[in-house]
Amino acid sequence: MRRQLALCWGTYPVRIKFSDDPNATIEVAEKYLRDAGLTSPGDNLVIISDLRAGDTLVDTVQLRTAR
Repeated sequence: MRRQLALCWGTYPVRIKFSDDPNATIEVAEKYLRDAGLTSPGDNLVIISDLRAGDTLVDTVQLRTAR
């Protein structure tokens, strides 16, 4: 999947460890991007994941602003 994403313009696929908590996984990904210098404050981040809503997981597409 990472190689396929690399063919898309403007993507930089990375592999990170997943947590049982989707929110924690997103935080790890954002920290990785900051630490690697791949994002700057104010950059738009598109996050495709699932999030916990009560007892269920919901597929989401989020637009976040990098800190």
